[in-house]
Amino acid sequence: MLSVRSWSLLLIGVAVSFNARTVSAERTPEELVQQLGDAKFVNRQLASEELTRRGLAALEAVRNGTESSDGEIRYRSKSVLRAIRHLERERLINAFIAGLEVDAAEELPGWKDFQRLAGESEQDRSLYVQILESEWAFLDAVYQSDRTLASSLLSNRCQTLKAMQNRKPVTIGNLAAVLLVASREDVDLTNQTSLISLLYSNSDLDRAMRIGTYRVGLRNLLGAFIGKPTIDRTLVQRLNFSLRYNVPEGAVPARIVLADRLGMPHDRQYSILVLAKLGEEIDEKLISGMLDDSGLVASHHRINNKQITTQVRDIALATLIHKSGEDFKDYGMANVSLNSMSVLNQATVGFTNDEAREEAIAKWQRRQDD
Repeated sequence: MLSVRSWSLLLIGVAVSFNARTVSAERTPEELVQQLGDAKFVNRQLASEELTRRGLAALEAVRNGTESSDGEIRYRSKSVLRAIRHLERERLINAFIAGLEVDAAEELPGWKDFQRLAGESEQDRSLYVQILESEWAFLDAVYQSDRTLASSLLSNRCQTLKAMQNRKPVTIGNLAAVLLVASREDVDLTNQTSLISLLYSNSDLDRAMRIGTYRVGLRNLLGAFIGKPTIDRTLVQRLNFSLRYNVPEGAVPARIVLADRLGMPHDRQYSILVLAKLGEEIDEKLISGMLDDSGLVASHHRINNKQITTQVRDIALATLIHKSGEDFKDYGMANVSLNSMSVLNQATVGFTNDEAREEAIAKWQRRQDD
């Protein structure tokens, strides 16, 4: 049984708590945001709870609080902002679907980037809804966090999706969301191997890119990702996607690679193929510039029991011959075959020795001079 003293202390505590809640409830959102920096923990906590309860009515004040010079206000405002947006998620999505008044650029994470990159047709908006329903928390974290965290958030999310895909299918919404984030200028692709693995292993993406309802929006998102002007470890895979789905944005990094002779021989090989298939007439000059590139692409394979090697300059020569309509046999490459996806079957291109290679290149150059 409680003593008189204990009862007194309990009543005082209840009165203090009730009074604090009353004061919090009576304050404006701007005053509550300032209370987030109060010296007393209980007052900070009550302000957080009240702002969250008020929801969208407090959104502007809370968003301003994320820019406060007070570190505690800034930290708590970000936390409250995420809580409000999460609680309002379904209302915002439903309002967006219904075409009601929604400040999508501010309230829906990533919409401004999606609209710019993918489009805003009915099918595009439907794809964006799939993204929100699949990856709201991920997108909200990316778009509400410091820009320097976007790369690590993307990498972590892709690793999680990769790990869970045997238990739960990775959806088009999941993939479109990570592509949207990967396309951002502030995202470093260097360590995004899990993203590449997700894209390569998903048969639904392949089907959706070819015949699905969302193929235009997906193609635009993939194009923004492929066309990033960065030379990194994802480059060969991005160029491969460009060839597979006829995405012309692959020409952007391909031109950079050939103009400055960047990357590994395989980077330069696929850059040549992308420009041969999806580039413009002026890109033939870049391809011709590779006729002295002896970077080794493949070795120790055989054609008609003869051991051959494939160098970057062989790929360049073969694509130029193909585009000109001339006969490969005239240049000592009788076994070259074509491929509808990658222009050439690279394994059929090459020479048994450098003498034959240099003679073929010299012959091509003489014909261009005539």
